[in-house]
Amino acid sequence: ITSNIIEKLIIMEMPVSDYISQLRGLIGHRELLVPGARVVIINEKQQVLLELRSDFNVWGLPGGSADPGEDIEQTINREVFEETGLVISDVQVFGFSSSPKYEKITFPNDDQIQSFNLLFFCTKYSGKISFDSNESKAIQWFSLYELPDMLPNMERTITAYITFVATGKFQLY
Repeated sequence: ITSNIIEKLIIMEMPVSDYISQLRGLIGHRELLVPGARVVIINEKQQVLLELRSDFNVWGLPGGSADPGEDIEQTINREVFEETGLVISDVQVFGFSSSPKYEKITFPNDDQIQSFNLLFFCTKYSGKISFDSNESKAIQWFSLYELPDMLPNMERTITAYITFVATGKFQLY
């Protein structure tokens, strides 16, 4: 990650939900097709970093939707920094998720999306773990094989990561 990207992450002023909120003002709760990214961050103990989401009150992976003008690298770096306080590096792609079975979601406020996520993993990160209480209630490391209650699409992403590690094959679902 370049220092230029770090500077942009630190000084970014547009709220993450601004773009989606503007669209919601036009279309209400109707389904949106949303491009985004999700990342599996692994520590030296082979544990995954999860956040207790405030919207669903279950655990999930860092990630989210792209903002206008962002490429996918900027999206994942921004989302991870906003949600965890960490700066990630040496990020690798392992899959892509778009299946309505997993990625069609209705939020507690009745907003509907189908997300299309590029899936990443990384083992290199820096910074101090922190979180925005508007998005998360907690952040914690978990064993890949002893996961808490999670959103189904997030749990499926971890399963895809484990399969990728075992097979080396790009995961598409």
